[in-house]
Amino acid sequence: MEIVEPPEVSRMKVRLGVPQDLASCHTAEIGYIIEGHVPAEVLLQL
Repeated sequence: MEIVEPPEVSRMKVRLGVPQDLASCHTAEIGYIIEGHVPAEVLLQL
């Protein structure tokens, strides 16, 4: 696993196709695009 904190988070969200009205404080790209606070048990179900 690699953690990358880009300086331009908003550009990354645009590149990933995150709708502006759904953008949150955290974004993860793990085969899926995960936005916001998502419980670990939900991620494990993916």
